[in-house]
Amino acid sequence: MFIKVLRLLLSLILIVFGINGFIGFLPMPEPPEAAAQFLQGLSRGIFVFPVLYGLEVLIGLLLLVNRYVVLGLLAFFPLAVSILLYHLFLDPAGGAAGYLTFIIEILLLIGYRDHYRQLFESRPS
Repeated sequence: MFIKVLRLLLSLILIVFGINGFIGFLPMPEPPEAAAQFLQGLSRGIFVFPVLYGLEVLIGLLLLVNRYVVLGLLAFFPLAVSILLYHLFLDPAGGAAGYLTFIIEILLLIGYRDHYRQLFESRPS
């Protein structure tokens, strides 16, 4: 039951923040100068944010409908690490949602660990 609640919570976080990236219905606080410069650099690559937000929505929907959850969690892991590092190094004070997202991701990966066991076999059977 705990894993199901975490899965649904992460799905809602990803869907809301992903859609917000496209239409901007949640006001975002002004980031610190270093974070603003970093985000400005990323926005110069016109595909970066649409791909990021699109993946967030897609993975959030997979988690919400309980389909391909293991794949979705695996696909989201690099994004979760990037979100964590962004907040740790560039915007520590504004990272509550990012920290929570990373913790939920780790707890879900642990909760579904039996599904990842074969990935760590040195010789596939």
